[in-house]
Amino acid sequence: MQKRRVASNKGQVLPLIDGDTKGNISGGRIGQKDSGGVTCLAVVIIIVTLIVLALFVGKTSTETFQNDGDLARPLALSEFETVNRALKHSNLVAIYFAASWCPMSTPITNLLEDSFSSVPNLLYMSGNSLQRKELAIVHVSSDTSQSAMEAYLKPGWIAVPFDSNERIALKKHFFVCAQRELKQLGIERKLEIPALIIVDGETHSVITTNGVQDLENEGAKALDHW
Repeated sequence: MQKRRVASNKGQVLPLIDGDTKGNISGGRIGQKDSGGVTCLAVVIIIVTLIVLALFVGKTSTETFQNDGDLARPLALSEFETVNRALKHSNLVAIYFAASWCPMSTPITNLLEDSFSSVPNLLYMSGNSLQRKELAIVHVSSDTSQSAMEAYLKPGWIAVPFDSNERIALKKHFFVCAQRELKQLGIERKLEIPALIIVDGETHSVITTNGVQDLENEGAKALDHW
């Protein structure tokens, strides 16, 4: 194999190279393929793809949909029948997730009853008629039977029907449930029971998901805070 000298554009003589040396000569320089740049580009593309997928999955997981096979339209609060009735007839809706068997629910339930059961502005249901008030308390039960749920209800509370899909859908919508319900619901829980979520009756926006803490700190005065 013969070695040859390569002349640059400026007449400079470059070092000897073998005839089978892989590369190219451009502008008097010997250039080799830059595999590092290609690798870096591929890594960047992969990272961006993963970020986009993560954002998409995160967005869809935080919404409740019309049914498992329909990912086109999120389920608005107005589509929950019991909650919607309360929203139409009260300025504030307190959605209360609790259960009679839960020892942590008991003091909150008692506090909720003591603070608001005698409030004249509490929305209540008499037969099929609703009277418009300042506050509505909607109970979403985690009890295991309808009789247990009904025995736990307090005066003035509006219960989401035990056998309705609405009761399950609300838990999925707000990611609230008891530990024992996690497997059945298949959600990543954000709040455990008892949980008290306050919703604006006009805008349907969530005012706070920390209603339990507000109630513990302020009692009946929490209504003014909300």
